[in-house]
Order: sequence, then C-alpha cells, then structure tokens
Amino acid sequence: MFVGQPWDYDKVSVNPRLHEGDVVYLIAAYNELYGWGHVIKKESYQDNELNGRAYKITVTRPVLKVITSPDEMKKVPQLTPLFSTTDNLVELNAAQVNALNQLLAAQLAITPPAKASDEPPGPVKSVQLFHGCKSRQT
Repeated sequence: MFVGQPWDYDKVSVNPRLHEGDVVYLIAAYNELYGWGHVIKKESYQDNELNGRAYKITVTRPVLKVITSPDEMKKVPQLTPLFSTTDNLVELNAAQVNALNQLLAAQLAITPPAKASDEPPGPVKSVQLFHGCKSRQT
C-alpha cells in the first residue's frame, strides 16, 4: 500500500554521517524488521519533547512488510548489540548489514546492496538502522 511512497520519520537521533541517498533499515517499536529504504531528505530541528536537536528524514521504501519477529532479530549474534542502545539511528558494520540482508532475502524481499567488510568509512554511503521513530506519510 505505501511501498515506494516517501515517508517521514521524525525524532531521529542526530548523526552527521547520515546523508541523502543512504540506506536505512526500518525496525518497528518491538524490534521487528519491516523494511528498508533510501533517505531522500534530512532536516535538523529543535525537538521540544527531546529537549535537543533531532532529524526529520524522508525515506522511500521499496520493501514494506513485517520480515521478522523480535525473537528472530535477537537470535542473530551480529544484531544483538543493536538492541542495547537508546539511539534510534545506529551506524551498521558489514556483518550487521549482511545479516539484515539475509533476513530480507529469506522472505524473498528485495535487498539493498551488501556492504564489504573492507569498505572504508567516510564519504562512502553509510548504512543506518532506526527504530521507534514517529512516522507519517508525506
């Protein structure tokens, strides 16, 4: 229904390495993987509820369906560290990206490109994960 349509997420943790064109994996409030997409817009703003800066990002989502249960996500050793942070935007390493892609592929979903283990940090597109953000259709 909303596949491919731009979708806004606000209250996203600030990470200056997040840029337009980056891939994000979408995790629901109870840690279910429900898709991925490309950031097409990023706006920084002062959030009164958070008492600080936050991002509002717009993401196009080529895959949008519940892919995993919370238990499935927590069984993948590479993904375990992702659930011990309070940030809702976390930069992923190659093992985490590839594990998420395997979960997507197991459900016959389109996957974003894999990230090579020797891929240098820096201006190369970073890959992010976020969950628990408020969202709305643009």
